[in-house]
Amino acid sequence: MDLERTTEDLQIKFWKRRISKALDSGLEENRRLIMEPSLANGFEISRHRTRIIDSTLSSFFAEIADPIATNIIVTAGGHGREELTPNSDVDLVVICDPVTKKTEEFQRNVVQFLLYNHPALQGQMLVKSLDLVGQFEPDEVRALMDMRLLAGNSQLYHKARRVIGKQSDK
Repeated sequence: MDLERTTEDLQIKFWKRRISKALDSGLEENRRLIMEPSLANGFEISRHRTRIIDSTLSSFFAEIADPIATNIIVTAGGHGREELTPNSDVDLVVICDPVTKKTEEFQRNVVQFLLYNHPALQGQMLVKSLDLVGQFEPDEVRALMDMRLLAGNSQLYHKARRVIGKQSDK
């Protein structure tokens, strides 16, 4: 028996259960909020749902901080604007300065492990190099204009905001 592999499998199962429990609890609260007769603001529901998902993801990324110490993980598009609804995609972008093999492996593992393992976490995670912003598609630049920092290096986040802002002016 491969003890290292068994330990890794147990850790993955633990995280999946922990994430599922946190999301299920928060999303149940969100469903109750939707049913409130006094609720008059759908944006409030979307922001609440976004905070639940972001809190869960931030906790997960805080536990695996090493791969993101020199990178950032941001939300993009509607997720960045805090407009998640029950059928919204959870769009995450890893921005690196520059992309490394370790970052690409991290992205593959997160997508395989985290995204698609809970109905509320359907979406995508892209890896983008900050030095290649000039080659981003216009839709990618627009989506990143709404980015919010979820995890990682805050100095790189502010640099990315400046670089992407300059690119959007073109």
